[in-house]
Amino acid sequence: MSSDIANDNSGLLYEYTEKLFKAKADNIDYLNNRIAGLIVASTGLLKLASDLPVCNSLGTILRAVIILIISSSIFCCILGVKPGFTGSVADPRELCTPEYRIMNIAKLRFIIILFWLDSIDEFDRVIDLKLTWIKRSVFCLFGSIALYALIALAR
Repeated sequence: MSSDIANDNSGLLYEYTEKLFKAKADNIDYLNNRIAGLIVASTGLLKLASDLPVCNSLGTILRAVIILIISSSIFCCILGVKPGFTGSVADPRELCTPEYRIMNIAKLRFIIILFWLDSIDEFDRVIDLKLTWIKRSVFCLFGSIALYALIALAR
């Protein structure tokens, strides 16, 4: 009876950890899509900045600053989308060895859970890093938009 309870608990923990693992991986994919959208927005603003008509030296300086800020936004996006280490998973070949094949299913589940937990910690680190670069990119975009507004008001 107690081994049935252990198997039920390990199954519940296994399912919960698996869902958390998948949710974190999906979150990283979502952030990568957001970064791709920021790159598209940044390149659109960069094109607008390069086409800005300049009527005086202040306009030339502001246009150069806008281009520099937008380029910084794109650079932040590139740093945010670069791949990083996202943990490890249990190698199925290793789990097929005789040592693991004769192991109690609850123990085997806990071994897999431990691998997932290491990966989840790495996912959290990667997510935090991506969010930092996204915030920096958005800050740069808002700065460039503010400078666009200054140029529009100066006309």
